[in-house]
Amino acid sequence: MTVLYEVHTGHTKSVLKGFAKLLAKNTGRRLMFRFSILALILFTLPRALNAPTYGYVICWAFGIFVILIALGRPYLTYWNLLARDTYYRNNTPITITFGHSQFVVDDGNTDTYKYFSIEELYADNDLFYLYVGNGDIFVFEKTSFTTGTADDFYPFMQLSTGKEFKPVNPSIKQRIFNLRQDMKKAELDHDAKVASRKKKKK
Repeated sequence: MTVLYEVHTGHTKSVLKGFAKLLAKNTGRRLMFRFSILALILFTLPRALNAPTYGYVICWAFGIFVILIALGRPYLTYWNLLARDTYYRNNTPITITFGHSQFVVDDGNTDTYKYFSIEELYADNDLFYLYVGNGDIFVFEKTSFTTGTADDFYPFMQLSTGKEFKPVNPSIKQRIFNLRQDMKKAELDHDAKVASRKKKKK
């Protein structure tokens, strides 16, 4: 295989932060929806049960706690990776070599991937993210190229995969907006189910 680009990387703290951000992004919508439903239930339960004041306080406190967990998932995932990731603990070197039609990952074992197996491309200021269909995520610093450059790699990968690079790190404002949208959707779904049950009873 003709080597066009090569990176020498590993599971550094910055790479693990990237893993955590991307995992939260790709698994987050369904979990955020569930968190939204739970928060909505906690916020509306005291009124539905005509609870005393302390019931409102308890339910709203738990609701806010659920929202904080939802927004803080990338950080929780990152701390979990720091504690459990063997590549990080052992400082395992990883070499990724890119050719014309495939790329090879060597982390002690060698695996070859075709470019069509990449489902999504992501990038931020410091990292590239390759999200592969079988669940593998390859994250590496833009400064880790030993052959080729990050600036040239960007259009090369888009041409090789037929996909555009997407941003991976939404702002806190965007996360709050997404959470609100999920809560609205959860409320509408709940109202639709209640209306459907009433119609069936009639």
